[in-house]
This record gives sequence, C-alpha cells and structure tokens, in this order.
Amino acid sequence: MICASILIADDDEISARFLKRLLTREGHHVSVVTTAAAALAACATAPPDLVLIDLVAHGDGFRVCRSLKEHPATRLIPVVIVTSPSERADRLHAIEAGADDFVKKPFDSVELRARITSLVRLKRYTDELESAES
Repeated sequence: MICASILIADDDEISARFLKRLLTREGHHVSVVTTAAAALAACATAPPDLVLIDLVAHGDGFRVCRSLKEHPATRLIPVVIVTSPSERADRLHAIEAGADDFVKKPFDSVELRARITSLVRLKRYTDELESAES
C-alpha cells in the first residue's frame, strides 16, 4: 500500500473528520483545512501528494483546483473534487477546473481508497520523471 500526504479541504467538520479518520487508518498523513485560502496556503507551504476538495457549495473548490493547476509548483498535485451525486453541473465544473477525479457523496470507502492509490501512484511516477529530467 502507498502512504501519502493528503490535504482535505472541507468546510463541513463532520465530513472532514470522517474522511480524516478513514484515510489515517489507511496509513496516510492527513491535514484538514476549512477554507479555500487555507488550502492554497497549505499547498504552497508543504505540497501534499493529493488534495481532496469539498468546498463546492460556494464555488471555492473549483477556484482552488484551478489555482493549483495553473501554478507550476502545484500543477502536478492530483486534485479530487467531492460532489453530490445529483450535481452533474458540479462534475462538469470540476473537469473544467482541471480536477483529476471526483468522488460522489456518500463515499464508497473501497472506491475512494482505489482512486487515491491510483492517483498517488501516478504522482510518484511523474515526480520520478520530473526528477530524472532535471
């Protein structure tokens, strides 16, 4: 299993706590922030291996995703947007903002684990290629 540093950006304390507990049990190092500004600051200070964003309600999640994907230092961090199952528009916005994946609520923990493992593995390969190139 791959252990990763994961940043959760979620303004819902209960949802964030659930995700943190689930991912920590899997062996990941998890940090939680509750605002878009805090998410961007955390990624600038100590870039995580993956970002899970559930700040969709006010469009902040899409703004964070777009900002991360536009900045050279954070563009390769996989971003997963968490959405409600009925919000097709949110999924389309996530793709347009550059999200690498999205997860519907309520989560299927096995599916979430598989998506995270896959994205972190791809990030590690990309990091190795970037390192070898420089």
